[in-house]
Amino acid sequence: SEKKQTVNDLRAELSKSPILYQGSRYDADQQAISNISSVLLLGGNDTIVWRDYDNINHDLSIADLQGLANAIKDRNSVLYATSWAIKSEIDALTTIQEVEDYVIDFG
Repeated sequence: SEKKQTVNDLRAELSKSPILYQGSRYDADQQAISNISSVLLLGGNDTIVWRDYDNINHDLSIADLQGLANAIKDRNSVLYATSWAIKSEIDALTTIQEVEDYVIDFG
């Protein structure tokens, strides 16, 4: 169970890390997701100034912002699927030594 908790912790940490989108790194933590969702909820066809992880401003269209949201969603889906596969591998181990020696790798 400790090894599986480590998987959960690593997945959570990776899901908050910056994401590369259109050649720039963007925040992808809960606050960023909330900010993106708020703008997308308001809609419109305007271009918005969006600051990336490195504090560089970018002019993003609503479609660009939707693309960023999709990139975050897709990455999180991959992280969850990977964590489930890792946990299945852990469940298949038969000795404590195998569990202790198992290296968690999200790729």
